[in-house]
Amino acid sequence: MENIYDKILKDQALGYEDLTTAEQETYNKSNFAPKTLSVGDVKNYVSYMKNSIALQLTNTSLDDELKIVLLQARLKNYILLEMFLLAPEKAEEAFKKQVAKKAT
Repeated sequence: MENIYDKILKDQALGYEDLTTAEQETYNKSNFAPKTLSVGDVKNYVSYMKNSIALQLTNTSLDDELKIVLLQARLKNYILLEMFLLAPEKAEEAFKKQVAKKAT
């Protein structure tokens, strides 16, 4: 997959060799390696967003009903997403408990 920097160079009919030393250094620093996004990263983000929205909700004036409803909807979405992400771990825990009960 071609990254954006290679595409720009190609569009300008340039190659890596045509760049100055400083430009090559910048290219090498910014030429990102493929980043992986783990389930843990998503869980952390969802937890952060959930807490952020809850804080916004507590600081919202009771007169601003529309904002309260929108924040509540966003909070509910993040809570449901967090429950979805945590479901496999909880299912595994429950399974282990059941197996432990049967073993005794």
